[in-house]
Amino acid sequence: MEQEKIRSNTRNYKTLRGEVITRPFERVSISKRIVFDTTFFSSSLTPSSSIGELIEHLIGLCLNIPEYLEPKDANRYVSFLHELKNFHTKSSWERNSPTVTVAELPLRTLNRALEEWVFSYFKDDQSGLLPHYALDTVCFMENVIQGEYHSDPEPWQLKPAFGREIAELHLFRFIDAQFKKRFTEFIDLELAAKIPEGASVLDQDEAILTAGMEFVFRVRRCHLSENFYEYSLFEIKEETSRPKFDLMGDFRLKGHIVPQNEDPFSYQQGFPLDLPARWITHEVHYSDRGREHSLRPVPKWLQGEANNDLLPRSD
Repeated sequence: MEQEKIRSNTRNYKTLRGEVITRPFERVSISKRIVFDTTFFSSSLTPSSSIGELIEHLIGLCLNIPEYLEPKDANRYVSFLHELKNFHTKSSWERNSPTVTVAELPLRTLNRALEEWVFSYFKDDQSGLLPHYALDTVCFMENVIQGEYHSDPEPWQLKPAFGREIAELHLFRFIDAQFKKRFTEFIDLELAAKIPEGASVLDQDEAILTAGMEFVFRVRRCHLSENFYEYSLFEIKEETSRPKFDLMGDFRLKGHIVPQNEDPFSYQQGFPLDLPARWITHEVHYSDRGREHSLRPVPKWLQGEANNDLLPRSD
């Protein structure tokens, strides 16, 4: 009898006269979802707009520091969007096509422009982190343009910032398995990282790295790629409060903690970890023979601390 009441959603209520009514009721589910909607007051984008117009809108959005974007991330995206806008490329795939800035290209060519721009950073000898942060900027653009849904810490949604018409242009279809494989093949990056206050790395609930500890990390794969055989063995625990809404807080580099007191190039012996980008302190650079190394601090502008001090490019 009790199971039948549960199945039929039988409930009781009292009338104003105190009479108890018992009968089945309609099942109802109520959910709460926070929705972020974007309004641009000066102009709107259309499929015939230029990439430059898109970038100007995105920079304006970042400078407003929306609640779902960390200020340091917003500053960094402004810097990278500035670089993208002024990046020089051919106007088309044709051999004799003129060179123009990305800002001058039509919106429909964004796929080609972004792919070329991201890979150009592998040719830049200033920082091996640049391609990874450039790709993260592309992910930010995709999330804003396509819209994004999150369930943590409660359901919330970012609506497509420029409407469904722009979202359906498929401006990021170049990010496929072939792109990730090619990106991975270019990676040659070793980093120094430090566990921040309130954080630790756990192995089966036991802390093996705690706040203040430093380690060396070798980046192995494009951070967008997934591989069943390369999963993180360790759990990252952060006791410090994170923003309630964080659109880009999952930016982590895929690789291994490098064992110390061993050959630094024996990465097969390392420990898989998805490293939060905010833990990175230095890049590790080895001599030609690999016996000596130096540490280069992560540029402040790359950490979003000085978005007006843009990194000069050598195109």
